[in-house]
Amino acid sequence: MEVINVLVGLTAIVWVVIGIKTHANWIENVFKQESQKINQQQNAIQRYGYGAVSNTNKLTLKKGFVFGYWGNKDSDASNEASVSIEKSPVIFKAVNASLIMITSCALLIVFSKGFLTGIGVYG
Repeated sequence: MEVINVLVGLTAIVWVVIGIKTHANWIENVFKQESQKINQQQNAIQRYGYGAVSNTNKLTLKKGFVFGYWGNKDSDASNEASVSIEKSPVIFKAVNASLIMITSCALLIVFSKGFLTGIGVYG
């Protein structure tokens, strides 16, 4: 019976080590991709200016937010180079969304508790 416990324990340890190694490699690759994207954008900005990486030349609706460009659209049109804009890995978008949700919930709790205390309903 003790041999089975030892085998199960060793197998579990091996799987945990494999999982940690796999996740570490995945996270390392995600950060390498993001670093390459940032370096590519910095090089494009140095060569062609900020307009080379900016993709908001007109009003567009994206995920509920309106992005706009105010300026003379004909200026620098000949100087802009077409530089492909790489997208961030999905994990960064998920972390960004979760941070916004957590901050919004925390502010809602604080403000609602303060409001309810102020009108005498709570506490």
